[in-house]
Amino acid sequence: MIVISDTSPITNLAAVGKLDLLRTLFDTVLIPPAVLAELEGYVSLPPWVEIHAVGDRSVVMRLHAVQPLIRLEELFRRSPQGSRQKTRQPWA
Repeated sequence: MIVISDTSPITNLAAVGKLDLLRTLFDTVLIPPAVLAELEGYVSLPPWVEIHAVGDRSVVMRLHAVQPLIRLEELFRRSPQGSRQKTRQPWA
């Protein structure tokens, strides 16, 4: 499966030393140049993260109409059964 990531999943996984989890879960990890610019100075990207610019936005819109996009954060928030995990507050 191919995933297009934004900045948050990469920085958060890198912060806890689990950036390789993306490689375990997905065959291909893509980021746009804007994400690369946001990551500069914060995260050293492994060579398996590919940088690709969108060449034709109309293709993106057509793909989105056929297969709705799932935010990467949503994948990490879901339990194996597919339901949202309840986040426990430290003070509760």
